Amino acid sequence: MRFYGREEELVKLAETKERSLQSSTFTVIIGRRRIGKTTLMLKSAVNHRHVYLFVSRTAESILCSRLQESATEAGVDIIGNITEFRDLFKALMLDSRREPLTVIIDEFQELNNVNPGIFSSIQEIWDRYHEESHMNLLVGGSVHSMMVRLFEDEKQPLFDRATSKVVLRPFKTSLLKDILTEHVDKLHFVAQFLLKNEFMDEDQFKACMEMDAPTIEAIEAIATERKRVSEEENKSAHQKNARNEELERERARLMEEALRANALEGKPADNDFDLFTADGPINTDDSNNEENK
Repeated sequence: MRFYGREEELVKLAETKERSLQSSTFTVIIGRRRIGKTTLMLKSAVNHRHVYLFVSRTAESILCSRLQESATEAGVDIIGNITEFRDLFKALMLDSRREPLTVIIDEFQELNNVNPGIFSSIQEIWDRYHEESHMNLLVGGSVHSMMVRLFEDEKQPLFDRATSKVVLRPFKTSLLKDILTEHVDKLHFVAQFLLKNEFMDEDQFKACMEMDAPTIEAIEAIATERKRVSEEENKSAHQKNARNEELERERARLMEEALRANALEGKPADNDFDLFTADGPINTDDSNNEENK
């Protein structure tokens, strides 16, 4: 789909990306939903190595899986399956020391619904590595009050971390007239779709504008497929959590049996048990954990 306007914003983002070659930059992009934040951020990263994540209200492990998949496509070498955002963000920052990397986080404020502690983790890792890395971090948000609070409230961990800010405004009337004239046939189709379905989301609208001859069935299938994928991801996450809970119960049972046996034999209690999860063993030795950090 053709890109319209936003020349000044693209220039500013290009300048920011150039500065990130010296040290990492952190750009906040604010604008109401469907005003073009996603398109602008992706347009600014064309022909550059970049990673993209849309934040939805889902499990942290699922978000990490999506981000890690995008990172792998961008050539970021990550070992293992990372399930915590802080570990993945650190890996991206460290990788940007090797080669400049643009990281796009869409609907950034929604991380608060995933794990509010993520903001503190970003702050900690950013403060530690941003001067020696080359990450061009772009975060977009559609809830203006929340984004302002995250970055301009002194009590928030990300206060004063942003190096630049872009506020997207609606297109001027003259440009809107040109866009409507050029796509009048597609808009007639959108009207027909809404008469049947009452709602069309952003992905469906984009697909409609990109297709030469969109059909109602094809546009409806987009939402159906997205729902199926989301249900499968949530089911997988629930199954993993259930396995971990079952393993923890088994560990507790074995520990209780061992304690009873030791008590009968007059031996001291031994609490040294290895804890296993669905992802493998977890080292419970605190001293080793400190050394690994």
